[in-house]
Amino acid sequence: RLDEPDVPGWRGRGIDCAGSRPRHLLAIGNLLLAANEASNNVAIFRLSADGEPNLAATLPSGAPTVFVRLLSNAYEKTASSIVISVFSA
Repeated sequence: RLDEPDVPGWRGRGIDCAGSRPRHLLAIGNLLLAANEASNNVAIFRLSADGEPNLAATLPSGAPTVFVRLLSNAYEKTASSIVISVFSA
């Protein structure tokens, strides 16, 4: 949940993590990654202009627990893709 339940809009409702037991979240630009440990998947959300997360894809992964960024911020600004590593329990 991102805000109190009585706040109007999506912030008061919280969001579905597209899996079970999210262990780690990582924001990269307009993307939000969720490592869902118990459902063995990584959920990828696109963030709208107001920050609302919208599910873009889910990827299978063996009990993901943490994301590690492998590129520096300076390089990411010119890179067409972002390299991350997913560690499992």
